[in-house]
Amino acid sequence: MKMEEDATVMSKLECLKEIRSRTIHLEKVKSRLRQEIEATEGEEKCLIEYRHEMELLLQEKMAHVEELRQIHADINISCLSCHQQIHRNAPICPLCKAKSRSRNPKKPKRKLDD
Repeated sequence: MKMEEDATVMSKLECLKEIRSRTIHLEKVKSRLRQEIEATEGEEKCLIEYRHEMELLLQEKMAHVEELRQIHADINISCLSCHQQIHRNAPICPLCKAKSRSRNPKKPKRKLDD
């Protein structure tokens, strides 16, 4: 009878050992899963930050494009006679041949007297 009890106790101990090893294995898997979840959440935060930064850069780019468009549009002025858009440095209007009336006209060069 003692041998049967010993065999029963040994089989129970073997079961406990197996349960313990599986529990340890599950704890390791659980720990790895936690680490992976934390890494994924960190990557997700970085991705959200990246998308936000890209959106801000796109807005800044569009602002620069609009500024360049405004600068380009400011190159042209309206002719005072026919209201045609002409380059602001054009001396005469190509359509009506009117001379531009500059706010700061060039002064004629003086001829040197000998």
